[in-house]
Amino acid sequence: MKDFNRLYEETKQMSRDEIIKNGLPILISLIEKAKEIGLIKVLKEFPDITEFLRNKISIFEPDDALLMFKEYVPLIYDGVISLIEENEEIKHKIEGTEDICVAMEIDDADFAVTGKLKEARMSYQMGINNNVDLIIKMKKDAMKKLLSGELEVVQGLKSGVIKAEGNITKALGLRPIIDIISKEISIKPMNIQIE
Repeated sequence: MKDFNRLYEETKQMSRDEIIKNGLPILISLIEKAKEIGLIKVLKEFPDITEFLRNKISIFEPDDALLMFKEYVPLIYDGVISLIEENEEIKHKIEGTEDICVAMEIDDADFAVTGKLKEARMSYQMGINNNVDLIIKMKKDAMKKLLSGELEVVQGLKSGVIKAEGNITKALGLRPIIDIISKEISIKPMNIQIE
């Protein structure tokens, strides 16, 4: 945790220009350290870490933001999996949830991730699973805007900047669980306000 704390404090003190110029390798190291330690343990000492990282990622141009996002997504998924295993309230809510498989693809880059909720267990894989219920597609620029809060999911869907292929209604059933998990890991769920 000592190395993590040092990297965290170092990046916290950096100006926006310093982050853009020198921060990418430091931030990637910070994410890697958080993965080694485990997100849930890190959150106990640094409750703002997920939002801190998300905000730092959004500073970069889309290509560099994507490099960090590729590290950030597994950190979040691993944290969610740990949280589900450790939190009885979340486990109980998930037990009544229909199995679902949702993928997110950055279609102008080599990045996709699939999250799967099956028999009240969460898993993920890099890439797109063959049996997805829903694929959310966007460009790197839209991903960056989602992270920074400049774009909301509904706004992106309405404008065509974000595309959804598959059963969006089934995915809406996850909203109560996403809300609980988002609160527990101190992260805004990428401005998802689906009505």
